[in-house]
Amino acid sequence: MTLEAYGKFELLNCLARGGMAEVYLAQQRGEGRFERLVVIKRILPQFADDQRFIGMFVEEARIAALLDHPNVIPIYDLGRVEDSYFIAMPFVHGLTVQNLLREATQRRVPLPFDIAVEIVRQALAGLDYAHERPGLDGQPMQLVHRDVSPSNLMINEQGRVLLLDFGIASVADSTSEDTGSLRGKLAYMSPEQVRGEALDRRSDIFSAGIVLYELLVGRRLFQRSSDIAVIDAITKDELPDPLEQRPDLPPTLAQALGYALQREQERRFQTAGDMGRALEAALEPAGQRRLRHYLHSNFADTLTQQQRRLQLAREGQLADEAPTRVDRPARRARRPRRRLALAALALLLVAGAAIGGWFLLRHPTLKGLPLQVGVIPFLPEDMLRREWAPLQRYLERQLGRPVRLVTTLSYAKMVDALLDGKVDMADLSAYPYLVAKRRDPGVHALATGITEHSATYEGYLVVRRSSSLRGIVTLKGHRVCFVDRTSTSGYLMPRAMVRGAGFDPDAFFSSEQFSGDHYRALRDLLAERCDVACVASTSFNVAGQQGIPMRQMRILATSAPLPHGVYTASSRLPPPLVEKLRRALLDLDMQKEIGRRRLGPDLQITGFTPVDTQAFEELEREVSRTKQR
Repeated sequence: MTLEAYGKFELLNCLARGGMAEVYLAQQRGEGRFERLVVIKRILPQFADDQRFIGMFVEEARIAALLDHPNVIPIYDLGRVEDSYFIAMPFVHGLTVQNLLREATQRRVPLPFDIAVEIVRQALAGLDYAHERPGLDGQPMQLVHRDVSPSNLMINEQGRVLLLDFGIASVADSTSEDTGSLRGKLAYMSPEQVRGEALDRRSDIFSAGIVLYELLVGRRLFQRSSDIAVIDAITKDELPDPLEQRPDLPPTLAQALGYALQREQERRFQTAGDMGRALEAALEPAGQRRLRHYLHSNFADTLTQQQRRLQLAREGQLADEAPTRVDRPARRARRPRRRLALAALALLLVAGAAIGGWFLLRHPTLKGLPLQVGVIPFLPEDMLRREWAPLQRYLERQLGRPVRLVTTLSYAKMVDALLDGKVDMADLSAYPYLVAKRRDPGVHALATGITEHSATYEGYLVVRRSSSLRGIVTLKGHRVCFVDRTSTSGYLMPRAMVRGAGFDPDAFFSSEQFSGDHYRALRDLLAERCDVACVASTSFNVAGQQGIPMRQMRILATSAPLPHGVYTASSRLPPPLVEKLRRALLDLDMQKEIGRRRLGPDLQITGFTPVDTQAFEELEREVSRTKQR
């Protein structure tokens, strides 16, 4: 027995009822023996004459109908029965991520890290497709989902993750008046979304980061007692370190999660594809087959019960469920006031941002072969390229020729590229510069970067705050985390400090670990993989922005001042071009040419100064002592 005949559909069971629409399980029959189960979403009768709402409803279908991807739920049909508009979607037999988390918590079933990564990886594949999808006119739609959350991620019985509900999505050419308004689930919004600002795809990346955090850690990230507390948690409060909750979490995975949850859009992954690739590099995903096996091994009874209820619904033996209000705040009456406050804040932010627009200059005509500039991707490459781009454009204006950024995975390869003429200029840290200078005395030291009006920084020996270690001497026989063998502050100078204390650095520590970067060395220290971490002061001072709990660490010793990186030109460049490059760097007025005080949040360069060769003396002595490996 059906609840209602509805056009070519038979409504079987009410799944949910919201403030403006209701959702039904339905059966569609056709010629011969054709039949299939669908989900019908239809406008409630009282809104049948609301043209603005109908426009939004049709917009949802228009957007979804353009999406055809294995990880995005498709739209079968958009239509109208009498005065009632509807959308028809396929019925998916499986669990939402919300249900999966709840069931796993109640049953105390562990969620393996590779399963969590697989779920989010598939969701990101769907998001990346949606973000990049062009419209029928061939132009990018700039689609933003705006409601990436556990209840909108469905895992079907085959282990495929499907992205649901583009009902509040926004596109660049949308005619909806609510673009940028506060719609979605508050605890899964990005900082810019809760502020009511215009959104782009990076907002969805932050939301995906929240989902990943909750899958990895097993608890809500932004659950608070009130909406205001949730907004504060998203926009201001210190984010919890996932390694504190899960010390067994791979540091590379924690680092990728940290990038996804950066509050500043420029510091996040810039595309869902970038985030997906970073997760795959951090930890091999389980794959769809293993996700399917995990689902059936741990929740087979839930799937069987769901199948049984489905059969009862088809036989007309399942009573209509009580109406359920979905995704509606409990205190709806107070929302307009909050929206007004957030809108006012957004206007202030937009006005402030607009003031800086005066410095944008027309790109000059560029001639000649590109100048190849080499840098090390110590940040995610897309983030590095974005922060370096203003300097790239400045150099193009000064030189009148294209400038191209080239990256290598290590300073050793960058030195090789510089000496082989594959790059014309390289940003080298102090130690690789000395190696390059020894191998080719003809390379040119153009300038040294300045941060906050200082051309030097320090190397720190950092220990856990609870440690009993109190000086360099007490480190003998303990474990050390270096960055890598080409790092000045993360390897070479700590060895010089040990030698200065009267010990042989090759026989001083009980074990050596090379963490790969400064942030990872600090995380390894907190995870007790070593007893002391050797890092740069510049990295240590901003580590809190990466979600690293600074209060759990202290500085045990500080090195002598170290020179910042040296912009080094190849000996193969013509002398006039070398001098032009030198003058361009030394004459750079960051505020005038770029429109801000420093290059970027991570590239904190505020200017350039001539290279001080005396600052390299101690470092050069240690280079001569250190056995090259």
